[in-house]
Amino acid sequence: MIDMFALGNTVFGLTMTHSFTGLFVIEQAIKEHKPRSIIELGAGRGALSAYLAAWSVVDGLRFVTIDTVPPMYADKIRAIAPNAAVLVGDASADEFLARAQAEFPHPWLIYNDCGSLGFRQDTFDAWAAIARPGDVQGVHDWPGEWRGWTPPAHVEPLPELNAISATCRSSQQWFIRV
Repeated sequence: MIDMFALGNTVFGLTMTHSFTGLFVIEQAIKEHKPRSIIELGAGRGALSAYLAAWSVVDGLRFVTIDTVPPMYADKIRAIAPNAAVLVGDASADEFLARAQAEFPHPWLIYNDCGSLGFRQDTFDAWAAIARPGDVQGVHDWPGEWRGWTPPAHVEPLPELNAISATCRSSQQWFIRV
């Protein structure tokens, strides 16, 4: 297995804890599925948020990150992508779901990395319910934090992205298309 773990490395001067393989899979999702909006659920410190914000600038996409606490790197995220939305609260709350539907054009790439806060499945289900055909949702740490969960019937796994992700022990992800 490939294990290119980025712990201790930096992106835009920010400490990155995602693997390079994991970043590659996200990049492939963006390139292949051509979202108009990237919606990150769970920012943590915000290094991945800054990375995704940079992608949004390069590709002319909308970007929003939502977490229960403001990311440590919120100012850096806004400096990289001045139109980025950095929102604080429960990502499955009706106010955020309504705002996304009103402000962020489809197709979406939804990246769910809020498992350590314990509301990951609820968050996945809430966003899958409002997603439109062609939207893609990825989840971080699939094998460790999502055991025993069955995705809704209306979603389709993306085997090409999931196969790449499976090569990385430190940061496996799982992607589906609605």
